Amino acid sequence: MSAVSRFDLVVTKVFAGLVAALAVAVPVWLVGLWATGQPLPWTSYTIADGPQYSAQAHYLGELEWRIADASTGQWLGVIGVATIGAASVLVGAAAIWRMATLVRAGRPFSDEFVAALWWLAGAVSAFCLVDVFGPPLLTMTVMGTLWEARQALWTFSLPDLAGMGIAVLLVLMAQLWAGAVAAARDAEGLI
Repeated sequence: MSAVSRFDLVVTKVFAGLVAALAVAVPVWLVGLWATGQPLPWTSYTIADGPQYSAQAHYLGELEWRIADASTGQWLGVIGVATIGAASVLVGAAAIWRMATLVRAGRPFSDEFVAALWWLAGAVSAFCLVDVFGPPLLTMTVMGTLWEARQALWTFSLPDLAGMGIAVLLVLMAQLWAGAVAAARDAEGLI
């Protein structure tokens, strides 16, 4: 293989590793804030009243909250969703790492590659589900009302829909790739 393909492999693996490290940093940072008694950071479109809430205007109409006396349930809700998101990013990064390794080894039409593609499709799907349904559930947990959660559920954005589209395309691609691998295996004895 050429030096460019080796460079591509290295860049892909470095990028996947950095993304995975950043994904893990978020829940670890939240646990660190909780352990040191810092206020719970929360970003939403919700307006709430109460002495325990202090909000600053953020970008695009969002409010950045600092909840001083957050309960254990509030902390666990926010950390739990961040952890699920981080886990899906880790699985996706590991799948990309594996796929890059298989391509470099000259085995892109193998069962291992198809399995890695399925893992990537599942990771993107899980991340999209967390991205779409996490905010309303967290809004209900953090702010304590169902009305804000229902409002947050219907605030789909273009990136949310694009992520779901990418997940569907990855599932279709994995299915097509599995068919190609099976066809190549069947044709192997004929030629």
